[in-house]
Amino acid sequence: MTGPGRIEWRRGAPRQALRRVAWWAVVGAIVFGVALLLFGPEPATLDDGSHNVLDDVPLWTGLLVLATLAVVAVPLLRRPAVAADHYALRVRPGPWRTLLLPWAGISEVVAISSNGIEYLLIRLDQRFAGDRPKAWDQLVLKNARKGMEQAASYDLAVNLREFAGPPAGKVAALAAYAPETVTLEERL
Repeated sequence: MTGPGRIEWRRGAPRQALRRVAWWAVVGAIVFGVALLLFGPEPATLDDGSHNVLDDVPLWTGLLVLATLAVVAVPLLRRPAVAADHYALRVRPGPWRTLLLPWAGISEVVAISSNGIEYLLIRLDQRFAGDRPKAWDQLVLKNARKGMEQAASYDLAVNLREFAGPPAGKVAALAAYAPETVTLEERL
């Protein structure tokens, strides 16, 4: 959604999330198939008339597989997002929370490449007064830190592969809304 006072990056195809869901679906089908093969022919009751708990193994395995697939499918439903206006930068680095980061609390925004993956790194000011990134918000930053040591001084990261278009165009779109006090760089 773009308008005269706001820009939102268009999301790309969720290839990585689809691969992850497909992988877990295959693994889940194999696990459920093995449970069904091993415990499917079990009788519902034992010879003494009591309930056979082994008869429930395929049911509970299937429920566990479905619950796992539901958790793994969350990134398909809640995709990363980046939006900006003249007041703030709105960032959802992963599937969990959307952070409202006022421009006054941001000191630097950098697009950088690590091991062939482009990231948008955000450094917050010491006097930051917006939503503080929690550990689950910093999972993308944790992955970025594995490949580059300069990411250690940043507070938040967004994977640029999740969005359509070249990284240079994305950073240029943010530059139209960022105040002059925010350093905006592209090091790709």
